Amino acid sequence: MHGGPQNEDTSQEEEIPKKKKSKIRYNIRIGFTKLKKLKISVNEIKGENNLFQRKLDYQDFLELDNFFALYHNIEEIMVELDDLIVENKIILTPDKDPKKLFFEFDAEVNNKPRRVSITLFKKYNEHMDAINSICKALVAQNQLIDQITSENKDLKTKINQLDKRVAEKEEEKIFLENDSIRGTKDLNDYDKQSDLIRYEIKIQEHNDDFAFISPKSLEEKKCDPKEILDNSKILNHIKEFTFLVKKINRNISYTSKQFFNMKLIYRASDDGDTAEMFHKKCDNLCPLLILIKTTKHRRFGGFTQETFESTNEFKGKLDGSAFIFSLDKLKSYDVQEGQNAICSCKNNGPIFYGNESCNIYLSDKFFLTKGNVARKGDRYNTKEDYEINFGKAKFVTKEIEVYHIILTKLN
Repeated sequence: MHGGPQNEDTSQEEEIPKKKKSKIRYNIRIGFTKLKKLKISVNEIKGENNLFQRKLDYQDFLELDNFFALYHNIEEIMVELDDLIVENKIILTPDKDPKKLFFEFDAEVNNKPRRVSITLFKKYNEHMDAINSICKALVAQNQLIDQITSENKDLKTKINQLDKRVAEKEEEKIFLENDSIRGTKDLNDYDKQSDLIRYEIKIQEHNDDFAFISPKSLEEKKCDPKEILDNSKILNHIKEFTFLVKKINRNISYTSKQFFNMKLIYRASDDGDTAEMFHKKCDNLCPLLILIKTTKHRRFGGFTQETFESTNEFKGKLDGSAFIFSLDKLKSYDVQEGQNAICSCKNNGPIFYGNESCNIYLSDKFFLTKGNVARKGDRYNTKEDYEINFGKAKFVTKEIEVYHIILTKLN
C-alpha cells in the first residue's frame, strides 16, 4: 500500500481514494430529532444560505454502508461520529452538484482501510434571505442619507456665496439708489434667490421622508446581527442571537433601557486563554455577555450587569438581572432572589456563583484545565443536574467570547 516490493502471493490492500480537502470552513453539528433520527448538519462559516443536512435512523445507516453494522444502535453511531468530529477526522468534500456535500471519514472494515461517505443535501435557509433583505434595505437607506447630507452641504455653500454677493450689492446700492433703478432691481433678485434657497433647506431639514441626519447620529451604529454571526466562533444561527437579545431586554426592563448593540472585547483564542488576559480586557465593564464552547461542542454562558474585578480573594456580587443559558437548548435560567450572581478573583476567569459548585467556573489557563457546572437549583433555577452541559459536571474549554452589551433608553 505504501510502495516498495511485494511478494507475489500477497494480496494488494485496497487503497482509500484520495479526494481534495475543501478549503471552505464549516460548522458541523449532530443531534437527535423527535423521531429518534440522527441529524447531521453542516454549514459554511462565511457562507450565505449554505446549509447541508441529512436525517437517518439506524436502518438507514445499515443500508448506507456495512461499516455501521459494527454498532448495535443509533446511539453508538452518534458517539462514534461525535468523537470523529472532536478529533477533527471528518473530511467534507463538495460535489460537482452544488446541492450536495460529502461527509466522509477513514475506517477499517475486515482489516482493510476504506473511506465511508454520507451524502448531505443543501437545505433552503429562509432566515438568511430575510437578513440579506434587511441588509440591502439598510445599505439603500445609508446611501440616501449620504445623498441628502451632501445636498444640504451644497445648498449651504450656495447660500454663503449668495450672502456674500448680497453684501457686495448692498455696498453698491449706496451709489445706485438715487439714479440707478437697474442696480436696485438686481439687488432684489439676489435677495429673492437667497430666500428661496433658505426655504428649500428648511423644507429639506424638516421633511419626514428626508429628515436631516446630524454627523453625530451617523456615527452611532446600530447592531448588525449578520456581522455578529459572521465574526463569532460560537454563535451559529440568527435564532440564538434573537433568543439572547429578547432575554436580556426582559431581564433589564426595570432599568428603562433596552439592547442596542454588542461589542466583542475578549476572545480566548485571539487574546490568550489566561485569567490575567480576561481581567485585563473585561474588568470594570458592564453589562457583559459571556459565551463558552467546549471541546465536546456544548455551548453555554451567562449574562450580568455587575462588573468582574481582579481581587485577591473570591468576591461575590448580587445581580437580580443575571442569568445563565444553554445555546444548544435555547433555554435560560435566572438567578434566585437574594443570591450572589457572580464571583471575582484575579486567578480565575468568569464565575457564575453556586453553593456546592459554581454554575460556571473557570480557573486559569482555560484551554488546559477543566471547568465545571453546578447541580440543579444551585443559586440559578436549573431543573436538572449540570443541565447547561448536558448532564456532565466537568468540561474542557475550546473557546470563550465576552461581549460588552451597549444599552439605549426606551422611547
